[in-house]
Amino acid sequence: MADDSRGSVYADFMQDQLAAEETRKNSLEQRGLAVITSCGALAAFGVGALALFRQRDAIPLSAAAVCLLVGGAVTLVLGAIGGLGVNAPLRHRSANPLVLADTMREHWEDDDATARARVTATRARLLESLRRANDRRALVLLSAMTAEALGVAMLAATISVVAIGTL
Repeated sequence: MADDSRGSVYADFMQDQLAAEETRKNSLEQRGLAVITSCGALAAFGVGALALFRQRDAIPLSAAAVCLLVGGAVTLVLGAIGGLGVNAPLRHRSANPLVLADTMREHWEDDDATARARVTATRARLLESLRRANDRRALVLLSAMTAEALGVAMLAATISVVAIGTL
């Protein structure tokens, strides 16, 4: 009986880890969507400001301001593309239903401890694969957020250059 309780502890722990990694995946994907939304809004703001300035010629834009504004819009678009990349389907191991059916047929008579050990080992492989995919998602998200921050900085620099130019 002691062996059965140890097996349950390992199985439960592995299931908790797998659930936590799935939660991490969902969180990364939600943050990726947030980056897409905010980059789109900021890029639209930057392009709209440029169009407004050009249309009215109210404030002349220096070459530096135009370069910063265009650079900001480009980096925001890159940030949005990165946000899309976070949500792109990444290959990671998943349980193949046909293989599972074969395994169950072959090992149906296994005792509980052996079955639990097999399932726990499968969960461990799934966890390792999902964690690797999530680590890649996290790096893409970091890149997207960095591009977004750079875009915001370039838009702020544009506003500063225009403001200083009008003094």
